Amino acid sequence: MTDFVSICGLSSAGKKTLIRRVLEDRDGVRERFSLRFPIRAFGRSFEPPEDMMRCASGTALFQWQWVHDRFLEELCGLGPPHTHRVIALWRPIDEQFRDVLRVYGENWEGTRDDLAKQWNERFVPRFRDRLEQAEGVRVDVVDASVPGYPRLGSWPIA
Repeated sequence: MTDFVSICGLSSAGKKTLIRRVLEDRDGVRERFSLRFPIRAFGRSFEPPEDMMRCASGTALFQWQWVHDRFLEELCGLGPPHTHRVIALWRPIDEQFRDVLRVYGENWEGTRDDLAKQWNERFVPRFRDRLEQAEGVRVDVVDASVPGYPRLGSWPIA
């Protein structure tokens, strides 16, 4: 049986960084998130997400993007909620906005407030209200600005 784990967060939240740490077994993140070996990664920077459903055992990590949101629906439809869980990456909005500008530069058309609004009005309702509360999927909100990814006790507001 495969454990499906979606790594979710806004732009420049550190999704790829966390996945690479897991794949390279750095900083004890495999143990921190109780991930079973073998581990494969799917998403924009890894294997095609379309191949994820054919993963036969171990852990399938999914690098979520808004554009790939339909895969969350597919994962939720695979079976009971315990077959899929989400690690939601949160970072302080000012820190995250700095990285968004560093990564996207002039291609980023939004403001800091737009990024905060995306977290508060799109991300939190999607993951807290819909997946966690309505679907029963386990969602761990963690602080991606701290190396050990400590779990946050509640959903922060940006």
